[in-house]
Amino acid sequence: MLTRDLLGENENGTLSISLGDVCYKQYGGKWISQKLNNGEFDYWLVLEAINWYDSTSGGCSCNVQFCLSVVSPQQAGKHHLRQACQSCGIEDANPNRMQVEALHSYGVTSPIWAKDGNNWAELMKEAHDRPN
Repeated sequence: MLTRDLLGENENGTLSISLGDVCYKQYGGKWISQKLNNGEFDYWLVLEAINWYDSTSGGCSCNVQFCLSVVSPQQAGKHHLRQACQSCGIEDANPNRMQVEALHSYGVTSPIWAKDGNNWAELMKEAHDRPN
């Protein structure tokens, strides 16, 4: 199971949305989990919601896609990390969420699940139930 942090129940009881509009259901959004560790390296889970209807002007049969990825600044390597940060205009990224956001935006991720659909609540629940 994903940590509850990813979907809004972190240690502070707040939603850990990292990027997106106030109305993420209309414009999409990105959520980042707390730092996790598999015994070898640190990593973060990133859940991204893409509003297909808004992105394609209604040209898609599904309204939204949820994508779940793993991002590890340690595993990305210095070269990819530097390029990702530069592409996002970040000079001195701290070794946590800023680097994770830059790497995810740059495409240095390991996708583990994606699904299209029309029901935000069902897709959010299914993403939550995905194994780590």
